[in-house]
Amino acid sequence: MLNNLCLIYLWGFFETVKSYVVFHYIFGFEPSRKLSGYVAFIYPILVLPLLSLAGIGGESVYKFIWFFAFSILFFEGDAGIKFSLSMLSVSMISVSALVVSNVFLFVPAEGGTKLLIENILSLVVLVVGALIAAKHRKYIHNALCQKEPMVKIGIFVISLIAFFWVGIMWVLILDNPNNRLLLYAEFFSIVLAALFIFIVVISLYQRLRISQMQERSEYTRRILELGQEYLDSVTENESELRSFRHDFNNHLIMIGSLADEGQDKRIVEYIARLKGKYEFTHYLKTGNRIADIFVNKLMQEFKDDPDFSYSSVGVFDRSVRIDDVDMAIMASNLFDNASEALKKVKGKKVFEMEISHYNDLVFWDITNSASEPDKDLISRKKSPGHGLGVGKIRSIAEGCGGSADWKYEDGLMKVHIELPSGDH
Repeated sequence: MLNNLCLIYLWGFFETVKSYVVFHYIFGFEPSRKLSGYVAFIYPILVLPLLSLAGIGGESVYKFIWFFAFSILFFEGDAGIKFSLSMLSVSMISVSALVVSNVFLFVPAEGGTKLLIENILSLVVLVVGALIAAKHRKYIHNALCQKEPMVKIGIFVISLIAFFWVGIMWVLILDNPNNRLLLYAEFFSIVLAALFIFIVVISLYQRLRISQMQERSEYTRRILELGQEYLDSVTENESELRSFRHDFNNHLIMIGSLADEGQDKRIVEYIARLKGKYEFTHYLKTGNRIADIFVNKLMQEFKDDPDFSYSSVGVFDRSVRIDDVDMAIMASNLFDNASEALKKVKGKKVFEMEISHYNDLVFWDITNSASEPDKDLISRKKSPGHGLGVGKIRSIAEGCGGSADWKYEDGLMKVHIELPSGDH
């Protein structure tokens, strides 16, 4: 009984580590920050040993349940995708075990020692795979987690095929452990299956890259268009300023003449008329030319609204680590969201922006009036920051090594973004 319990705990430890290596270091999923994610560990620590002690059959079924429960509960992400990838994860772990088991046909080892060495070597195989995939982990994760239905179905079908294929191979090997021809057939089928999965992942990756390139191209085009509009408006404002300078000298001569005649009342009336004659657009400066374009687009939209007020404090420095296209995607979505929210507000409209620095971080805080929490941004069913393009904002911020968070409070939508700066 004690030996049986030891074997169960040994199995639970190694399979958990293997699943973690596959899901985190190859598929790119992050562990859940919720306490409920750790409830999954009750299963191998308590449930499996109790089932074994009770002598209840179907141990393999209970072990498979653990693979799915651990992947779905312990990692963040879409439950449907995690379910599909759980089958692929089981297949990868089983393939590594099959390879190691074949090696042990020619190595004398028995009992617990054999099981321990097999698990260690199987884990080493997966770690090597994780090291190879480390450089491309982000892209693999993005390719696997695409929202398109056809991609989800494709991943499910591929995972299901791999799952049943490995199951069939295990049955054949266990029934005919000394059949060399079957071993060679198994080896070549593993190579072909691995090649097939590799081609599928590369295809998904290329599809994602093409989609990203098209998206970046569209944002580049939008930058150029808005940049031209921004330049035209600045040029127009500059022309108005030159005209004002020309007129200003004449106004000074007129005011001087009235002063010489002692007509103070007429001077006051003259100056009062001048106040409403000249209006100039005020342009915000963020220290980043791309952010300037999009924030001033918002300023232009509300410049004639008497209920609109704004404030802007601070600027970006040149060391902020984000390229122009990513800044365009982030800024356009930030200020488009702010604009949409402000348009829904009746009465006083507030827009505030603050850019501050601390050590190697830049803090970008944007606050705008909102009549109610946008249901796509904050929902009881979804975490804040999903919808209206903010998924892109979060992805870019995290891709740069920063973060993005949303909060609705007292009629205000608040966005807090952290970006790295400096050379490190």
